[in-house]
Amino acid sequence: MIKWTNRFLVIALLIVGLIIVGICFVAVPITDIMNIQPATQGDLTPLERFMLSGEGNVAFAFSWSTQALVLPRLAKSERSGYWATALSYGVVAPFFVATGGVMALAMFVKTGVYESDPTTMLSTLSTPAFALLSLLLVAFANIGTQGTGSYVNCMIVKSGMPKVSYKLMVWIAMVYVSLLTIWGGVEEYFGSFISLAAYIQGPIIGMIVVDYFILRKRKLDLCSAYFLEGHDAYEFTKGFNLVGLSCVFISLLVAVLFVYNPVTAQIQSPIFLITTGSGFTALFGGLLYWLASLSPLKRYMIKDRDTITI
Repeated sequence: MIKWTNRFLVIALLIVGLIIVGICFVAVPITDIMNIQPATQGDLTPLERFMLSGEGNVAFAFSWSTQALVLPRLAKSERSGYWATALSYGVVAPFFVATGGVMALAMFVKTGVYESDPTTMLSTLSTPAFALLSLLLVAFANIGTQGTGSYVNCMIVKSGMPKVSYKLMVWIAMVYVSLLTIWGGVEEYFGSFISLAAYIQGPIIGMIVVDYFILRKRKLDLCSAYFLEGHDAYEFTKGFNLVGLSCVFISLLVAVLFVYNPVTAQIQSPIFLITTGSGFTALFGGLLYWLASLSPLKRYMIKDRDTITI
């Protein structure tokens, strides 16, 4: 069901996106769109503005990292998994982002106001009927995207905590998304929401790189990886790696207090101008994990050295 829903919606949205780009260039001369000067905050330097934009991009990439890493595993072959991921994140997603940007700029030229509601933009640039059709399509696309996202996220949690009921995780995801929908503040705090998600996933990404390439030297115990009976090299304290959790918490805390606060959008340190906030959490989380491996904690972190199979 999810597969066929996405196949239909992606193709339909691509067609609508191409039509929208054409409508924008017909409604507003392309030269006017190209001549728009970006809105800037007077109290920020050009580098700070650039890095704030970079933070949004890095955080967005980190927040989608788990989906990008897990979805290819659902493909029937390595080739199809590679091309599906490359095309979706390298072509389809950038196209929709660019389409939204062009539409917002065209709307600004037309009305002098930056607008984020696609229905309002299309009703101004085109016709109310086309705006309604697009609204319905976007609504169904959001439902399909949320269904796919919930499925993937629940599957990720299930792979790390196999004893937890999958149905329970689905119900938790449903309640969580429903509360966010009722609250209605996701759009207003979207940047903060994405950065906070990246602040959690950033250290995890850093630790994965350090753990696999530096500590384990790309060698794993497959029997433990598949939870075969009698093989528990990857089982930690009641299912939680306390060293890893500590690295995530410390990285998040240090980044918020001393590098960049995503809630207030406040730059706390010149380090942000080099790494961004989310990038800092990945680097710092990986560094903390590596330092922990130099201590007696290494025995807790790496228990598969005598049972490596690949």
